[in-house]
Amino acid sequence: MDVLQASLYTLCCSAPWSKTRLKMKGRTPTPGWNIATRVGGKMARTLGPSRLGASPSSSSAASTVFAASRSRAAASRTSSVVSSSPPPSAAEAAAAAVQGREEAAVEEEVVIECDSGERFLLFAEVAKEEARSGATTEACRWAPVEGATFLPGHAGEAATAATTLPIARSRCDALGSLCAGITLQPCRAGQSPLYTLRGGSSPYSSPQGEVSWLKLCQRSGGNLEAVEDEGLWRAGDEDEGDDGHEEAADPPSAEACGEERFARLRSAAADYYSSGVVSVQLLLWLGDILREAAYHGWQTLLARCAPGTLQVLLLRMEERVFVSSEEYSSLEATYLRGLHDALAAGAVSSAEWSAWQLKAGWSQASSLQRSAAQGLASGRGSVDFVLCFCGVSRSPGGGYPDVEDGLGWLVQLLASGSEALRSKTRVFVKEKCGEVVDPGLAAALKEALLPFAHVVEVDHVEDQLRADDATAYLAHLSGKQSDDLADWTFFLHADAPEHVHPFRLLEEVFLAARSGALDADSFPFMYLSHNFLDLGTSVHTWDNYASPLLWRRLFGSSIAPHRSAVKGYCCVQFVVPRRRLLLRPREWYANAFGWFASAASYFSLFPAGKSVTWQDLTCRTPAQLWMPWWHVVFGEELSCPERHVDPRLPLFIQLRSIPSDRIHCALGVCA
Repeated sequence: MDVLQASLYTLCCSAPWSKTRLKMKGRTPTPGWNIATRVGGKMARTLGPSRLGASPSSSSAASTVFAASRSRAAASRTSSVVSSSPPPSAAEAAAAAVQGREEAAVEEEVVIECDSGERFLLFAEVAKEEARSGATTEACRWAPVEGATFLPGHAGEAATAATTLPIARSRCDALGSLCAGITLQPCRAGQSPLYTLRGGSSPYSSPQGEVSWLKLCQRSGGNLEAVEDEGLWRAGDEDEGDDGHEEAADPPSAEACGEERFARLRSAAADYYSSGVVSVQLLLWLGDILREAAYHGWQTLLARCAPGTLQVLLLRMEERVFVSSEEYSSLEATYLRGLHDALAAGAVSSAEWSAWQLKAGWSQASSLQRSAAQGLASGRGSVDFVLCFCGVSRSPGGGYPDVEDGLGWLVQLLASGSEALRSKTRVFVKEKCGEVVDPGLAAALKEALLPFAHVVEVDHVEDQLRADDATAYLAHLSGKQSDDLADWTFFLHADAPEHVHPFRLLEEVFLAARSGALDADSFPFMYLSHNFLDLGTSVHTWDNYASPLLWRRLFGSSIAPHRSAVKGYCCVQFVVPRRRLLLRPREWYANAFGWFASAASYFSLFPAGKSVTWQDLTCRTPAQLWMPWWHVVFGEELSCPERHVDPRLPLFIQLRSIPSDRIHCALGVCA
């Protein structure tokens, strides 16, 4: 993978597992994995609820299985692995002894069977000895591998995995040279991935979206070793366990500021600060330099081009300000220290300083930080989720396979917050299948979600003919909740991860909104899905007969716009601040709900009378035609801008939203 191709994953595509998912450590994994428990050499299979994420208080068989320890068989397997390898170092022997003592004291082991057929011995907790003193005396650090990659081979003869990255790191350290790194990989469709321990250190490109970390250890010669090929590390995701120490570097200078990457970064940064809109070039060069900083350290970059490095720090500060106040503070301290050292060294000319947008960058980042801090202190940031959900397995017909909705992803998303944030979160599930809500399903949903949301309601929304998300969302806006709207409302399908790419966008927008860092008084309506639609060229989202009729009926207008004037996003996933929801009265939403819930919404749009075709019913045509107009309902112009060119949106949202085809073209690989 080219360096620039790799760098785009830094800010656009890679998921922040270390920042978001790791806050779930100590919880049991999501039921729905195929879990097998070895007891006395026999395997008993246990399946958790297929659609739900686990809650800390869950008493399900899956939770019990995950709480169980491994058996003596695991210790003997580990022992055989070590003995079959080259003679271990003293550190490895000590680590193996620690691991063996802990594993010999338990009675059961947990094995997970994945969709791929692989089986992994699961480590569900960190050994007490390892947690207290560390597993090895070698000096090791962890480097994220750039982009979607996996590491080959298992760490030893046993295929092992963990539920969190800290546990996996501890186990990998304990195995010494047998373990070269960790790959976060899918296990079962729609469920939580596993942190698997790997023996190979040469990363392979992955179309499945795996994320990997390499273990780099200090050997006797003083060099960091582990990689056979020079891997590509993800920029900006520095090891959270690092003590911040960097080897002494040359003093700050501007000797490399004339390099192409710094020159292009300077130009792209100037364009961003003047327009408020990111460019693909900014994404690429920012990611490239952040990647180098993650591997070599900030001091090395400051010694090459202090102004350019400081500019990158300012941009990174702005990107993280709404998502992680801790990370912002750390970056700010690095920036101020680097600026002081550069000025003290006196090696950068005044002309070079003035060529960069440091003043504009500091002004913008610090202003946003003050706003975010006020929001964090205010207690604002209540969040509602309104979910279009089908609680039964069904096929749309025509040979399509059965599908079944699940909310395990929502459990994981909500679990990233503290108990204090629970009181700011509500979930409203709108059941769209069957005649009534299944009491067992409603109880299961509440059991899974109530540990993380103080209100969970499951209501049935009835349509005469299918209207899916149209009536699900309108039922919420025209019902009792219209008098008690949250600061933010996320309108989503139950299969939201299929529509929001990268899913990191939804994770970070949610965290920023619920923390109060984002200002609901100035934030616009925003689609969350990734497929932008120009109705002038889109074949299936505008009907020259039906669409104008639907527009005039819903908006009460005498005319409808030309199809080329309307632009929006596909698939009806969006977030709306309360003030935008209140732009229309409750009566308007009630009228629209009544229309879509009735068969008349189908009959009046087609000149053939009251006949409804299978295709129209399967595609729920009225709702489908309305799909790219939701932004108009909430006060946006007819042509909704793409997120990455909308200056009203924060930098982190713009960077996550650049379409992949634009990135490919910038790299010279246009379709």
